[in-house]
Amino acid sequence: MWRRQKMKDLWTIDRGNLTFKQEYPINDIEAFISSGITFFDTEICSKLVNLCSPPQYTTDYGRMKVFHQPLAYQSYVVGGDIGEGVPGGNNTVLTVYDVKTCEEVACWVGITSPEDAARKMVDLAKLYNQALVAPEANNYGHSTINTILHELGYAHIFRHTDYQKINVDGEDVQPKYGWQTNMKTRPMLLSEFRFALQGGLLKVNDPELFSECLSFVDNGHGKYEAAQGAKDDRVMAHAIAWQARQKSTETIHLTDYIVETGYQSVSARWEEL
Repeated sequence: MWRRQKMKDLWTIDRGNLTFKQEYPINDIEAFISSGITFFDTEICSKLVNLCSPPQYTTDYGRMKVFHQPLAYQSYVVGGDIGEGVPGGNNTVLTVYDVKTCEEVACWVGITSPEDAARKMVDLAKLYNQALVAPEANNYGHSTINTILHELGYAHIFRHTDYQKINVDGEDVQPKYGWQTNMKTRPMLLSEFRFALQGGLLKVNDPELFSECLSFVDNGHGKYEAAQGAKDDRVMAHAIAWQARQKSTETIHLTDYIVETGYQSVSARWEEL
């Protein structure tokens, strides 16, 4: 009774129950997420994680999870946050979304080189009906894009449009391959993903994303990122996938894939690659 009344007393329209959780945490996680300014709503994330669907298949030593098989005549996008490929470093995260339903259908998470990340990304894209691939074009992501284009020859790649360089025909005069994250685009990338995630516009099936959301906090200088000792690779990969999904208007030609998706599982096809 006392706890309920205190919660009511401390509730505000701007902070909700965060003040109460900060003053009277019931566990270490609650104390942690309430101590900083979290970018994502912790209460909503705590509810959304319970809606995640279990994977149908887990393969590649547990690094790849398949939540739904590809459907014929369906379009997909693959968003990617590329790590440096060093043990103990940042993960490479690849996540696949159904363009129509906005549901995560597969993901790959692990340590791998930027070049191998390109190969895995294209393998996923081919499994999912020649999906649009959207790697982050920063740091090691440039090597991934170079491998996708020049070694693998996969041309169905996201092109970033700079709205400040649009010509009179409404086209970017210099579109660039991959998602360009910088001081201008990062706030938009994260804000639009948060709106979609918390507003129910997309469905995430990897529960580990929400763990990263809970530790995605203000670093004290107005920039939101992973708290010390935490990771935000999944946050960035899903946010990029959402941008790719919004701009995905491609028509997929499934001549070579209709029969395959009808009888062979993603798990089996992945093992063959």
